[in-house]
Amino acid sequence: MRYIDCLKVNMHQEQRRLESGPISEAVKVTVEKHVQELKATLDSLKKWLKQHATKHPRILQHYKLLTSIIGVSDMTAFTYLAEIGYCDRFRQTRQVESYCGLTPRQFQSGTSVRGKERISKVGNSRMRKALYMPALNAKDYNPVLRAFAQRLEESGKPGKVIVCAVMRKLLRIMHGVVTSGTPFDVDYVSGPIEGLTFAEQD
Repeated sequence: MRYIDCLKVNMHQEQRRLESGPISEAVKVTVEKHVQELKATLDSLKKWLKQHATKHPRILQHYKLLTSIIGVSDMTAFTYLAEIGYCDRFRQTRQVESYCGLTPRQFQSGTSVRGKERISKVGNSRMRKALYMPALNAKDYNPVLRAFAQRLEESGKPGKVIVCAVMRKLLRIMHGVVTSGTPFDVDYVSGPIEGLTFAEQD
């Protein structure tokens, strides 16, 4: 998964090169060829991941549980399995949140000057990156997370806070389905997330 991320970065760099301005025909042809090669390699690795999962019952079970969540794609599920592993690695959801740097942290100076709470970001940045786009999609298309995001919006929370909160909620749901062994249920109503007072994400 980390190699796939590197390939994606390389491909985006090459695509930006094509879009950045006039380049010689020879360079254009070479870059376009490189982009196609990177796409082919990515497709091959993604295919391998799915084939690999079918050979390992536990991986396949967790993959199916994770992708039962509306908003969680194949790659998000595989990133979770790669970076977090099986559910027995973290027994409590709070531990997973801390590992991913999605717990609120109070910033203060001295003993009296207190700043706004923000996510700590002292954790696995790959998981935070992997959760960002799924959270944006889930808050629009996942009924549970859409309702959750709407409640935060109605309470006056800024956009960044809402996205961070949805990322954290999504992570909780992901951990919940693999821990319980039960696929995502849109009728399930989870408890409130603690610490939703952090104001923004830098």
